[in-house]
Amino acid sequence: MGSADSTRDDVRGVGSNALSVDGLADPVVAVDPDGVLHYANDTAAEVLGWDPMDLMGTSVLELVHPDDLNLAVAALQTIVEKPVGDLIALRMRTGRGTWRYLELRGIFRPEIADDPFAGLIVIVARDVTDRYRLEFDQGDTQVLRAVMATMHGMVVLVDANGLVRTVNGAVTRSLGHDLELVRGRSILDYLHPDDRDQVLDASLSLGPQESVTLDARVLTAEAEPLVCEFTVNNLIDDPVVNSYVISAQIATALTDARERAEFLALHDARTGLLNRDGFMRSATAMMHTGGGLGILIVDIVHFRSVNELYGEPVGDAVLSAVAERIDKIRWPDLITARFGGDEFVLAVRGPSAGAVEMLRERVQRDVARSVVVDGQEVNFEIRTAIAFESKPQVLDALLVTASNDLMSAKRFADPETGGISVDAINQRRRQVDQLRQALNGGEIQPFFQPICNSDGEITAVEALVRWVHPLRGVLGANEILPLAQMAGLAEAVDDCVLDQALEFAVMLADLGRGDIEVHVNTDPKVIARPAFGATFLDRCHRRGA
Repeated sequence: MGSADSTRDDVRGVGSNALSVDGLADPVVAVDPDGVLHYANDTAAEVLGWDPMDLMGTSVLELVHPDDLNLAVAALQTIVEKPVGDLIALRMRTGRGTWRYLELRGIFRPEIADDPFAGLIVIVARDVTDRYRLEFDQGDTQVLRAVMATMHGMVVLVDANGLVRTVNGAVTRSLGHDLELVRGRSILDYLHPDDRDQVLDASLSLGPQESVTLDARVLTAEAEPLVCEFTVNNLIDDPVVNSYVISAQIATALTDARERAEFLALHDARTGLLNRDGFMRSATAMMHTGGGLGILIVDIVHFRSVNELYGEPVGDAVLSAVAERIDKIRWPDLITARFGGDEFVLAVRGPSAGAVEMLRERVQRDVARSVVVDGQEVNFEIRTAIAFESKPQVLDALLVTASNDLMSAKRFADPETGGISVDAINQRRRQVDQLRQALNGGEIQPFFQPICNSDGEITAVEALVRWVHPLRGVLGANEILPLAQMAGLAEAVDDCVLDQALEFAVMLADLGRGDIEVHVNTDPKVIARPAFGATFLDRCHRRGA
């Protein structure tokens, strides 16, 4: 390999004796300013593996690596204005389909009589592929090893035969394989058998410098399959890398998200039962297998009243309880779903309508039971309707029949039966309004209950929330807290009691009884908030506690 200065001398020598370039040990070509080849010496043909006659009259830019093309074009455009072109390095495609690193320097020959290269750019090149490999091996080895060893993603270099050349440390950390035992083995040995053809076909279809991303299962040292996201880059023709470069990372979160999305496509997010699409798919498949098919629709009587009286959290708890109880029913060939709102649909294979009627009785017995939410018992009832066909043809027809039966039952039912009266709802709304007024009017107060030691001395007091109602007298926590939770006022009640308890603690201290502790019950979820500590200290500071 020569120096840059010797390359410059070779370029200048071309002009003085054009015929001497045929005998140079380095490749020499002559191109016009557009890159069209007009001359190439024997060395150029040997190094690049092309027959010059096949390339004569074509652009040498077609042989330049795509990543180096802009540099080559810029050099051709500027060399005409320079005494000698700059030394540049390009990757050139050989006739054997590989890439070689060449250092090139050119000179533009002006129009001079008897100059065979007049009006052309004469380029002298040196093959420096081996030097680049040497620099890669010796110059940055330690840096590259450190990067490869510590990076989180797995990296594998695979040769053209599919054998592992090298891997990084993440392969051991993630999969447990011994690095020394991996090298030289087929990459397919570490893929799940069902995924090997997919990865192999995708890799073989890649052209030079192309890449593909796909999901596949890799095998750990214990042969456990893990889903990974792969990117395969074909750098087989790269003179330095000469490998397929495979980068991969375990796609646990991605898999979980996909499985969740697939589940929600066919299931109800709130209850986990099948949704309408999932039900239609499963029930249709059951219908096509033959036999009688029954449909049972379940709806919660006056469910809207439950939400209005107790609040939506209680309503959600009732929905979840109904879904859980339906899901626990063990019945042959039973499909359960929630279509939305408070409507649940069941499909069952059976020989007669009597079998479906037996299922209805089971559902009414197991499902229509009270639910206890935050210590409060909530009573509700359900309404059911059925349809049956011994030889069903259209699932929608069965659903329409059952729905019409349910609508008839709703129209003729006593609106007060099994539901919550309008008067009860209006009364609860009035109570909520009164609670808001009580908070603003000072009617919510703590009553302090003494706590004594064995000698009868008061050591602490506990703040008990009370509602000093102007008409109903003093109401206890069991009258206040369920109403506050339903109306979203529970935290406001806690704050009210806490503020007054702090004021009482300050008063005790002013009276010389600062030794008496003041205890206040607060919702643990409020205490667990990150901002509670700072907020509480600020409240103490403002009240001098």
